[in-house]
Amino acid sequence: MSHLDTRATQVLQLAQKETKRIQQALIEPEQILYGLLFDGEIFRLISQFSSDPTKIIKEIEGKEMTGQFTDEPTLSEPSKKIFEDAYSMVKKRGVEFISPEDILLALFSQNIATANYLSTQGIKKEDLENKLSKNSTYVSGKKSALESYGIDLTEQAKNGQLDPIAGRDKEIERVIHILLRRTKNNPIIIGEAGVGKTAIVEGLAKKIVDGSAPKDLLQKKIIQIDLSSLVAGASHRGEFEERLRSLIKETQSAAGMVILFIDEIHTLIGAGDTEGALDASNIVKPFLARGQLQIIGTTTTSEYRKHFEKDKAFERRFQPVIVTEPDEDTAVEMLNVLKPKYEAFHKVTFPPDSLKAAVYLSKRYIGERYLPDKAVDLLDEAAAEVRLGQNEGKRSDNAVSRSDIEKVVSNWTGIPITKLTENESEKLLHLEDTIHKRLINQETAVKAVAEAVRRGRIGLSSANRPIASFIFLGPTGVGKTELAKTLGEILFGKEEAMVRLDMSEYMEKHEVSKLIGAPPGYVGYEEGGQLTEAVRTKPYSIVLLDEIEKAHPDVFNILLQLLEDGRLTDNKGNTISFKNTIIIATSNIGSSLIQQQLESTKKEQSAQTKLGQPEIQSDVAKKFEELSKILLVELRKFFKPELLNRFDGVVIFEPLSQKNMNEVALLGIKATQKLLNQQGIDISVTQEALNQLAREGYDPIYGARPLRRLIQSAIENPIAILIINKTFVSGDKILINFDQTKQEFIFTKTASTAQTSQANPQNIEQSNQPGVVQNGSGQVPPANGINPQQPAQPSQPSVQGVGGTQMQPQN
Repeated sequence: MSHLDTRATQVLQLAQKETKRIQQALIEPEQILYGLLFDGEIFRLISQFSSDPTKIIKEIEGKEMTGQFTDEPTLSEPSKKIFEDAYSMVKKRGVEFISPEDILLALFSQNIATANYLSTQGIKKEDLENKLSKNSTYVSGKKSALESYGIDLTEQAKNGQLDPIAGRDKEIERVIHILLRRTKNNPIIIGEAGVGKTAIVEGLAKKIVDGSAPKDLLQKKIIQIDLSSLVAGASHRGEFEERLRSLIKETQSAAGMVILFIDEIHTLIGAGDTEGALDASNIVKPFLARGQLQIIGTTTTSEYRKHFEKDKAFERRFQPVIVTEPDEDTAVEMLNVLKPKYEAFHKVTFPPDSLKAAVYLSKRYIGERYLPDKAVDLLDEAAAEVRLGQNEGKRSDNAVSRSDIEKVVSNWTGIPITKLTENESEKLLHLEDTIHKRLINQETAVKAVAEAVRRGRIGLSSANRPIASFIFLGPTGVGKTELAKTLGEILFGKEEAMVRLDMSEYMEKHEVSKLIGAPPGYVGYEEGGQLTEAVRTKPYSIVLLDEIEKAHPDVFNILLQLLEDGRLTDNKGNTISFKNTIIIATSNIGSSLIQQQLESTKKEQSAQTKLGQPEIQSDVAKKFEELSKILLVELRKFFKPELLNRFDGVVIFEPLSQKNMNEVALLGIKATQKLLNQQGIDISVTQEALNQLAREGYDPIYGARPLRRLIQSAIENPIAILIINKTFVSGDKILINFDQTKQEFIFTKTASTAQTSQANPQNIEQSNQPGVVQNGSGQVPPANGINPQQPAQPSQPSVQGVGGTQMQPQN
């Protein structure tokens, strides 16, 4: 399709767009005719035969069949033959590019049913050829430069091909004022992608056509220059300059009646720049300086800084028109005027609340793009989803509801913002219970986090800050990091939905820049920031800043902005939103004080045990309350008040008691059970064995980590050996007990079936045997790690087969 001229390219694009609308895989001749009828020249040509092209358009739309294809359509075989015949005609005429007129004639030559749409209107191929033979431009194939490389926006406005515009009257008036100046009358519209820069120029074209523009502009045409067509094929030295000069010459000969519009005008700088040749901007400069050329340009803020501010001679020829993102009310107004176009295209309806939802949700959850573009895209995709649902028979109504918009936003961002279902409402109401299935104790921390999640889920959290932010303090091994992982599992279905940064990697001043990206010219500039890039790709996540006190103080200055405004600007100037994140900073501040306190308590408990007195269960928690006050003082000494004040709360985790350890041990067994289920083996554990694991694995200084080591060495290692030597095979059920006399764990095969246990992942019930805790395949991971300094010494295991025969693992 490289031989299509600008008009023919537009015809093909319209045909492709129509094919996508009816969700067909192939672009048929009917869609090509449909695209032809929207070409201004073809429209006028057909009208000369006393035919109404709009009737043909409606007839085609009435006969089109809707399919279910959602990808990019391609040309059908008959359509390919049409373009092949059109190219043959072009070659006979000695012309380089195919025009819409050639495509129209090729439709007749194929003797296909599509030609009947024209013949029924009294249009014959011979009559068309007659008319075209008198058209010198068509016969010679020589078009003006403006026709070859430009698109007449005023002509498109006259034919109703431009979208309506609202909310930009002020900007259009500013453009008009600049155009009416005597000198430097070239507006350059500057704004971020998607705010509607091109729409402002189209709005001006509509004003010229409907007569509401000033008198001095009513006779002018706005021609959009396609720079890619201007550069395409200009491989020989001087060829590009020749094309551009002929374009300028024609514009000059129009006696000021032509205004050139160059979208993305920054591409003009450097265009056509080959060895020994001038680039486009240097060719245009003299004509702009003498007022012999009038140009409207559009560009983004960053591109303007990058290109125009460096070329002061070029910059001062233009007058800037700054276009900002519209507010929500104006964006809704813009969608209202666009609504009929999208309703007609998708054959759906948009209730008022769906327009407001598109603006509100896109503003809140799609941070990297701008209104109204992102809201329009939401409506477009939601309408496509509704239409697809109708075609598949999944829905009967054609109204795009708020829930349809919410579904699209969720698909784009991964953020669960759809209307709360009954199941999800229950989950949120009982969030604390769900967390406690993985995290033992820590009621205060769990409550604070659960309340923050509930506020954020129903939209009560501040729109300009993270959902919540906490500092977690406390001894090691009590669940600080585990709570963050649990939240990731509950909210996103997997622990990996968490951005975890080890703050010890940012101890040096020069390493701070890694968070938001290295400055230009430094290694790693193109990679972006480790924090900003992670949140940009996962905007709805838990951000865990592990051991925050180890970071350089400059890191805290970055956190000030993040916690207050909910955003960071990376090294490339991109703004990254943290509004849908939960920030958790863990700290070991005061760890030495905690360890001293816990060692003291541990010695007291050991002394009580030797004297035969009951173990003290409450002393640890009681003394830790006193220590909490000291920890807060230590925290205030280390961090500046302005940083601490921006966190929603400081949560101090309590040390685990001996009572808690039974629950932690059961979680560990559930994790082992989950792994064994993959081997087809089921296990159950007696209360005595569970108590023994809790006793041996308890260490108030190191929390739950020594217990994980104990389960590995006392339970998992022996079972692994017994599976390898075929003592236990798939289908076996194993009972784990503890023999107080022998001081060893005993593994008994209680059953051998062909069926693998597939217990409910969260089912914990009493076995038929007294004192046995039966647990299914646990979904819950064990506590982290071990105590490397004081490894637990497990009791020796033994194994009994069915019938009680004792078996020792063979190494």
